[in-house]
Amino acid sequence: MRSLQLICILLFCNVLSALVLPYSSIPVMGNDNMIEDFTRIDPEDGKGESLKTRAWLWQDDQALVVHFEAEINEDFRVGTPKMRDEGGNSDYLRVQLVTLPEQYFAYYYLFFPQGGEMDGTRNADSTVNYAWDSSYSYESRYDENIWRVTARIPLSELRFKPQAPYDWKIILARYHHSNLEFYSSPYAVGSMGKKYFSVGHDIRLEQPIQRKSNMQIKPYFVKSYDLLEKTQSFDPENLGLDISLSAGQRTRVNLSFNPDYSDVPPDYAADNYNSRYPAYYSENRFFFAQDIQAFGISDNILYTRNIAKPSFAVKATGATQSLKWGMLGALDKRISDAGMLINDNDYFQVFSLRPNWDRLDLDFSTISRMNKGYYSHVLSNSTKWEFVPDWYLSYGIDGSTRKRDSEQDTAMQGYQSRFGLSFSPEDLSLSAGYERVSPDFQADAGYYMDTDYQVMDFYLGWEPPSRDRYLKTVNVSAWATYTESNLDNKVPDKEYDIGFSNIYTFRPKYSLTAFARVHQVLDLQNKPHQGYLGFISAGWNLSNEFNTHLTANYGKSLVYLLEDTYPLQGLQYDIWGMIAKKMQWNLFLDYKEYGYSKLFSPADSSSVILDDRYLIGNSSISYYPSGKAMLKAGASLDTYEQGHSHGKLSFYGSLRYEIMKESYIYMGFSSHQRKREDYQFAQPFDDFELNSSTAYIKLAIGL
Repeated sequence: MRSLQLICILLFCNVLSALVLPYSSIPVMGNDNMIEDFTRIDPEDGKGESLKTRAWLWQDDQALVVHFEAEINEDFRVGTPKMRDEGGNSDYLRVQLVTLPEQYFAYYYLFFPQGGEMDGTRNADSTVNYAWDSSYSYESRYDENIWRVTARIPLSELRFKPQAPYDWKIILARYHHSNLEFYSSPYAVGSMGKKYFSVGHDIRLEQPIQRKSNMQIKPYFVKSYDLLEKTQSFDPENLGLDISLSAGQRTRVNLSFNPDYSDVPPDYAADNYNSRYPAYYSENRFFFAQDIQAFGISDNILYTRNIAKPSFAVKATGATQSLKWGMLGALDKRISDAGMLINDNDYFQVFSLRPNWDRLDLDFSTISRMNKGYYSHVLSNSTKWEFVPDWYLSYGIDGSTRKRDSEQDTAMQGYQSRFGLSFSPEDLSLSAGYERVSPDFQADAGYYMDTDYQVMDFYLGWEPPSRDRYLKTVNVSAWATYTESNLDNKVPDKEYDIGFSNIYTFRPKYSLTAFARVHQVLDLQNKPHQGYLGFISAGWNLSNEFNTHLTANYGKSLVYLLEDTYPLQGLQYDIWGMIAKKMQWNLFLDYKEYGYSKLFSPADSSSVILDDRYLIGNSSISYYPSGKAMLKAGASLDTYEQGHSHGKLSFYGSLRYEIMKESYIYMGFSSHQRKREDYQFAQPFDDFELNSSTAYIKLAIGL
């Protein structure tokens, strides 16, 4: 009886302590709905603000209104105007709404002095998925002393329990760019883990929120022109349709017919020449990037870049009180060139269920890739259990089956299993794990290359809270892995990797990284080779106008094509900054030099032409005349030579303009040149031959 009374008292006290939001169509700025206790979380010392920030909250019909008034001085950084989901070098304010604390996620909204929408969802591991977009809006204005922001967050777009009143949590924050300081109300830092989602201010909305099935239809038209062949294209592939449906606060459905990605920025040139595996590229196509983290599936069994050019794609995600779910389907296009099949019309399908509780997370998924006479399925399960505070047990098993009529009569069946134990208090991370993969494991929808191995790994990381001292942050980590492959051999093939990394940041804006590793790796014939690598990296963030980062590395690396190890040294130089208040620029250079001859003639084979030194460069410049438009141009240079290839040079340019809400016009061009003769560093841009040049225009209208 006394326990029941205690529970009732606690619940009553929670209601009394919650901030009950006024319901009003005009501003309400009183003491009862104001939050002002901002304390510093970076450095993590909890100090109060010298430039005060105040925020008032109220409900205006179907919107949550947050009004900020922040004191500023001469260090206030306004940055450039911003397009959707683009950050920048400026101060900003932040709102995080926790509507389902038991789901361990928060809605995430940023507000900049020059405008621009950047929103997403914060996940249980403290990462932010910026691919989630809402229709929030805000007004920003400032004078010499005060920066004022009035934001409207649509409530019908959120996921929450259906009955009023609504008891949520809110976390407000302010970032000062000039001195890299973060303030939060209440005090909340990522090292809290899942506890982060329970420390926010309690707020109560008493007026019912109407459920709406918001649907947006966006037809688009694309026209391209080959500047080299002087030909243009027009066929059904130039037309497409995107449909998004929010069927209530907890379910979202997206469909795309003949999706087009001409407006997606090109992948930067990358050093993937001495790689054992095909090049890996992060997903940059909006349809596949948005909400993909809701599936909780690793890239090794679902790598959406395998879906080259879908003719149709559908995705749905949802959540209940203790369950997240997701579904993805995509039909790829059949692509041929000169009678050679480049990409088949495979169908990809994914289902995911993710029940989770306070100390237990479960993931169940099926991942399939299918076609006529062919299928590849993976059934995946993973579990993570916090059995005592800060101690975690994890286990996972993936089973695969694959059959291709042209290859075998029976299906190949295999598995991969994982087990781990970790200890993660606030500033320490310690883990050990074991994984085994059977010879017949196949994951054709993923980025999975190796099978028939077992690996044991160990990791130690230490990152104490940031401090208000010259040495601001320290991050120290060490790891060791031991791998055995081809397990049926009398003596399995062995690999190991041992290393450490130290990262330091200093005030005002300096950073230093030291990294070292020793390893034994197998070549393509499974012969072992020992190597090592070390680098020192230094960064200097001087101002908005100029920032630089320099890395020098040296080591002994396995060259797969030559089946031996050779000395390796290199430099990476990254510089970026702003020009005035509306233009950003960056330049990245990566130089590598190996200790072998360019013309290599092994005794048992013919001569091999393999570049012993090469340069990769990427540059871009972006101009923002307003928050509705962006003009961007860039170039990539690659001097790597092999056989008859002597390097390449690419240019691109694009214009993006929001003609009205959720309606855009895109224009752009790209060109690619290859070098005819051997590359000479004294003549970096000479002797190139134009191979392709294309211009396009795309119109997308939101209805």
